[in-house]
Amino acid sequence: MANLLNPPAVIFINSGLHPKVIQTIERQLYITETMSGEEFNARVDGYSSGYIDGYSDGYGFNDGYVDGYYRAYDQRILVLCNLYTQRNREKADLVLVYRYGLVYVESKKRGPPAKGISIQNVYLLDLLKS
Repeated sequence: MANLLNPPAVIFINSGLHPKVIQTIERQLYITETMSGEEFNARVDGYSSGYIDGYSDGYGFNDGYVDGYYRAYDQRILVLCNLYTQRNREKADLVLVYRYGLVYVESKKRGPPAKGISIQNVYLLDLLKS
């Protein structure tokens, strides 16, 4: 069943944030899992090859298995990464930049930052509409 208030999403945000900022973003966006860019890339590469932890299940990321899993279970993944890296950026639903108490949504996932929202007023549906 679709969660209309907090839909599933993969969200990239710049790394190097203070833990309090990350906690606030996790709370505001109802994040279910936070990981580094390296971990995200390793998971995507692992699923792409169908070979994870010594076990091949025959499913690849391009088959929609991982994407289907996150969507089916309403997962919201926050990926802390270097935004200069373009690797696997097409897998993101949103690319955010946090600076000085404001969260900016990058237009078309590549930049430049389009709209700034106070971190206290950040909600997933508002960001997806931006």
